[in-house]
Amino acid sequence: MERIRSIIEDEEIRQYERGLDTEMKIDIREPVMQRIDSLHIHRKPMNRPKARFRRKTIIVLASIIVALTSISGYAASRIIQILNSKGDVVVETRERNLTPRDFRIDKTLEEYGEMVKAQLKPGEWAAYYVEDEQFAHLTTINRVNFEYNPVVHTNYDRLQQEIKDKAGVPAVDIANAPTGLKFESGWVFPSLYPFDDIKRLAEQLEKESKQAKNNQNLFIKPLAWKEVGSSRANFNYDGNQLKLIGFYHTQSRVVSQNTSEIAVTKLKLNGMEVLYKENVKGKNASFKHQVEWMREDENTYYMLSDEAESKLSKSEFIEIAKSMVGK
Repeated sequence: MERIRSIIEDEEIRQYERGLDTEMKIDIREPVMQRIDSLHIHRKPMNRPKARFRRKTIIVLASIIVALTSISGYAASRIIQILNSKGDVVVETRERNLTPRDFRIDKTLEEYGEMVKAQLKPGEWAAYYVEDEQFAHLTTINRVNFEYNPVVHTNYDRLQQEIKDKAGVPAVDIANAPTGLKFESGWVFPSLYPFDDIKRLAEQLEKESKQAKNNQNLFIKPLAWKEVGSSRANFNYDGNQLKLIGFYHTQSRVVSQNTSEIAVTKLKLNGMEVLYKENVKGKNASFKHQVEWMREDENTYYMLSDEAESKLSKSEFIEIAKSMVGK
């Protein structure tokens, strides 16, 4: 199963990386963002009784991907970049192929994530820490995961309003979408805590795990939240399911990951450069088509995708994406 990973890099994370031993150097931000991305990508669309679903685990949403990524984990492949008007790189692709251990971790975390979610009321968010030998290779901070039980909207206007109120940016306008595109459900996801807070949280939960008795291996801490960090909207078009994931308050550069099963190119939609991804091997990808774009003036990043079994042609999918990218 292919996992799309969006990484928001910032100086705080790079500073932490520089303090690590060279052989242990990892991209700390990637696992953090994967926890969110995964929850959105793999969480089952709600209020769709007969929906078919490919659940391999996150955004996440269902499970949280926390596998650490070593520099050697990235394949040598052509890097595609999108530049802003100043010539700065704002979006960059990176290929990484997954290992069997990655998939085992996904499956285990999906199971624990479901246990946590079952204890949460709609609108509640929590961090959890798992004491499991599968995660022994992870640093403490990368063993903290997050689960959220969303308040599900079935009206797009209400979802738009929550994004505006709690993220401070306008949601994607679907007024010009092709006739037949129907909004089914959507939700928001809390903004992640600052890096230092996550580190302290990880240390606190690790300490609890060491003091625990009776073979307890799951430790949960409810979290307060006010600000929206991401959102997901589920659509139906002629029987095909699509999802739109938005990340808010991103940094100035986004690294978009994919596996070797995905072909990546650049397109221009309404004058804006976007990434277009397509599943070319038909095996493990969670989508058939995907378009990603950045709104630099709003510090937002969006991913629109269909499902691997989608019957949409490339031109039909691009037409839908074009209506959302804006001018």
